[in-house]
Amino acid sequence: MLTAVGMLLAAAPGATAPPAQGATRWIDAADFETRGGWQLDTQFVYLMGSPCLLATGVQTPVEDATATFAVAEPGRYRIWARVRDWLPEYHPGRFQILIHDEPLPRVLGEADRDDWHWVAAGDVHLEAGDARMALHDLTGGFGRCAAVIVTRDMDYVPPHEVEACVQERARLRGIDITPRPMGRFDVVVVGGGPAGCPAAIAAARLGARTALIQDRPVLGGNASDELGVPMEGAGVSKRNARETGIVEEASRLRAQHGFPKMSEPFRILCENEPNLHVFLNTRMVGVIMADAEHISGVRTVDVLDGTCGIFDADYVVDCTGDGWAGYYAGARYRLGREAKWEFDEPDAPEQPDAITMSGCLMDGSSLGYRAEDMGAPAAYEPPPWAARLPDLATINRHPRNVVTGEWWVEHPGTRDDLYNAEQARDELVRITFGYWDYIKNVWAERKRAERLALTSVSYLNAKRETRRLMGDHVLTENDVLGNADFADTIAYAGWPLDIHNPQGIYGGQEGPFHTNHHYPGLCRIPFSCLYSVNVANLLFAGRCASVTHLALGTVRVERTLATLGQAAGTAAALCARYDIDPRTLRDEHLPELRQTLLKNDHYIPGLVNADPADLARTASVTASSCADYLSFSAEDVRPGRDYHRLDHRRAFMMPVMHGGRVRTASLLLRSEQDAPVTARLHLRAAPDSGDFGSTDDVAVAVAQVPPGGEHWVSFTFDRDVAAPYAWVVLDPVEGVSWRLMDTGCVGACRAYAGPGADGPDAWVPHNQFYACYFDPPAALQVDCSPANVVNGVSRIVDGATNMWRSAPDAGPPHWLELAFPDTVSINTVQITFGTDLDSRRLTKVRDRQRGENVLPGASDYTITGFDGAAWHTLVREDGNFQRWRRHRFEPVAVSRLRLTITSVAAMASAEVYEIRAYNE
Repeated sequence: MLTAVGMLLAAAPGATAPPAQGATRWIDAADFETRGGWQLDTQFVYLMGSPCLLATGVQTPVEDATATFAVAEPGRYRIWARVRDWLPEYHPGRFQILIHDEPLPRVLGEADRDDWHWVAAGDVHLEAGDARMALHDLTGGFGRCAAVIVTRDMDYVPPHEVEACVQERARLRGIDITPRPMGRFDVVVVGGGPAGCPAAIAAARLGARTALIQDRPVLGGNASDELGVPMEGAGVSKRNARETGIVEEASRLRAQHGFPKMSEPFRILCENEPNLHVFLNTRMVGVIMADAEHISGVRTVDVLDGTCGIFDADYVVDCTGDGWAGYYAGARYRLGREAKWEFDEPDAPEQPDAITMSGCLMDGSSLGYRAEDMGAPAAYEPPPWAARLPDLATINRHPRNVVTGEWWVEHPGTRDDLYNAEQARDELVRITFGYWDYIKNVWAERKRAERLALTSVSYLNAKRETRRLMGDHVLTENDVLGNADFADTIAYAGWPLDIHNPQGIYGGQEGPFHTNHHYPGLCRIPFSCLYSVNVANLLFAGRCASVTHLALGTVRVERTLATLGQAAGTAAALCARYDIDPRTLRDEHLPELRQTLLKNDHYIPGLVNADPADLARTASVTASSCADYLSFSAEDVRPGRDYHRLDHRRAFMMPVMHGGRVRTASLLLRSEQDAPVTARLHLRAAPDSGDFGSTDDVAVAVAQVPPGGEHWVSFTFDRDVAAPYAWVVLDPVEGVSWRLMDTGCVGACRAYAGPGADGPDAWVPHNQFYACYFDPPAALQVDCSPANVVNGVSRIVDGATNMWRSAPDAGPPHWLELAFPDTVSINTVQITFGTDLDSRRLTKVRDRQRGENVLPGASDYTITGFDGAAWHTLVREDGNFQRWRRHRFEPVAVSRLRLTITSVAAMASAEVYEIRAYNE
């Protein structure tokens, strides 16, 4: 099935006639100089042929959108509007067209059809000169208008069919629809989201001439400033598992500069690559096939002005999320749920179907909607077209933050997010208004929303699932839960196997999840999932990768998708270098692919640096000092933004070393009570990190939680713990929450258990940290020797630090020195600094000495080389905030290389995971 714009491009080129001179004029949605409360929506250009203006009100009419157009001759004109009544039984989005502030007689958005069509809004006499037009909203109910035609021809009727309408738009606007050449590229990446941006950056960094095609005005996709899906990954529940590489670079840029989401970080990284060319507001609408197995070009349309282009491509990386490049090329794909008999997945249905996970409405700062405190009670009467929802409390849906929505405010999975994408979005709008009705008028806790009023509802759909393109391997639920390993592993996942209820918000007692398995270890993802089984030069990454519906549950989050993108982009560049297809790359160059990824800070579980070109591997390493333990005290606490209610038992574990004694445990608790309440805390011992099996209390302490607000609450034990780890269990307390923190020491972890549950099978561990510290401070004896920086691993794995850490009582400067067995010539040095990969989110912390908030880590450093006679400065860097740095300089012969860290931000010690040296 071709889309409307695809049909246009399939037509004979050069068919566009010159525009009509004065008699008939087409005014596009994008032509409106001021948009007032109307939003320019380009999401569905591929289906309807052009953008539209959308009145995103909340039952109150929005401000007018206005345009000025030239009238060549005075006379009587007819005004046509291309509109859609998105819910004909209710006509929610009604509006009028004003000419010189006077309304035309026809009310628009009142029809008996749910499609885009032309309506004659009225006739009007116009004088020669400039005329003013406005779209005047009447309802605040998502009315929409794609275009206006002004004509003196009273017999003229615009075409309703989409493809004919696209052609007429081109004719009247004088658009040459002949696709213009956009250039030849080694790699064309389609889709500029969390997978596409790293794919394009990775390919460009390896020397491939690369195009990045993005159909939105900004980069970032679901993680963009427009949508704002959080950058989640394996770090949510796995130790030291936050994804690194390009996604870490971008995330640290965001944290350093305070960017709201990921659009600006990705823009900055893309602009820094001379081999990378970015094309925004550009939609892929087809491909050109050299033969049945090879793509030779990508067809595009500008979503604003309708002009067309062709990108010649040696390799295409599909990061569209919807698998459009693969679909147009005839690549094999799947859509919906696989049957149990296909892969023997335990949670699969008995028969296959087309059900996919719903997306969510998002706008960059809120989920679905935004409500504000009016300072007084605010009543709410829902529109008659709002969805009527079941009593959510009876189906295990429990609202938390009522000023915005929940991730489970979803439509049923039978909705089509591909070819009926606008209707799917509109259903989410209906559900959102119905959900707010529930919050205000039905919910048992509606008192919390008494003074809140709805101020906005998003119109952008952050999709979760559509097509998945098939590769040589299809990752399955069994691969995920069984920790399957693959010879061609190139990435990993660790988010729970999280599949949402196929009925969306209407699902039953099972709640918002279909599955939510927290599996042990990391899920390996093979390269065989990132290239097409039947289109030879097509790679892909993102949620359209080769996985089953169930396996997508762990792969689909943003940081994981970013690593797939970096892997696919790296592979595409290597394919271009050797002029081979991805399957041959896997069969003949797999070690190079994996080592190249590792070299660029892209972690692959179980893989160590074996790069023969890395001269640092031959060096012996010494340091200015060396820590022999890691500790965690009150000064290391970085409170996070989330709180967990004490509606069941919650636990937190840390190592103990100083004689095994725990005098006090201090917890950061928030009370909503009007009076002090008593909290009870149990102290227990554990032989290993994450072992919550003990049911024996070493001691029990009680403390008073002050009313109203957040307080550090200390519990006194003063007992020895005869084990390397101690954990505390906090009993349920009504109206009290335990705050999380963004960092913790090695070996720390949290868990929760249901009411009355205890023992090894009762506790569910998580890689997050409750805000807590012990006195004496938690501490763990570890190996932080300087030789770790050349051991080939650049993160903590299974308790091994794999880092050098200076002694905490040794002041700067801190230094590491590499002594080579012979004099070597180098021109490149790579450093991977110590960063807390246990932290789920990157946040700045207060540096007391600097008096400012900073990202912890090495800030100022130099790299010097000894040539046998003297030391020479090769690199000087001030104000660093990145984990991974690559420095290039003129070749120099050295026998020793020294990294000197003169300033460390918000850390007691300097930390370095890896140093590499090259002559490239």
